[in-house]
Amino acid sequence: MVYNEEDSKKLFDRYKKEGHFDKLKRDILSSPWDDTGEGNESFEQMLRERVAITVKKMVNEDEELIFKNRGLTSALIESQLVKDSYSKLNDKNDKNNGDDAKKFELDAYIRSKLQDPKLLEMIKSQLQETVSSNEEEPNGQT
Repeated sequence: MVYNEEDSKKLFDRYKKEGHFDKLKRDILSSPWDDTGEGNESFEQMLRERVAITVKKMVNEDEELIFKNRGLTSALIESQLVKDSYSKLNDKNDKNNGDDAKKFELDAYIRSKLQDPKLLEMIKSQLQETVSSNEEEPNGQT
């Protein structure tokens, strides 16, 4: 069967509506980020810890952040995280970023999770099921 761009968009929308993207996100966030088997901390736990460290450091540098407008403070913290933390998460030489045993390369971790052959096979299977169930409906309507 040949698919065009419109068919692909419909398949994407249906796949998303069925909650597959949310499940993938939960699976990746809950999986252990340390593939060596030495730790059992999930990616989400580790990331939350790193964000907390960054926020504490920002507040220590500028205590006025606590007293500023909540929306403004959130925006400042978010921009700082986007600006600095991403590189700090990847910087193996940053001594102020926590335990050396917890260092890892964020890009490599995410890439490895998204290129996992088991994950790709599962996505392929889910897409095939979605296509099959769509073809079973009258006129292929969703």
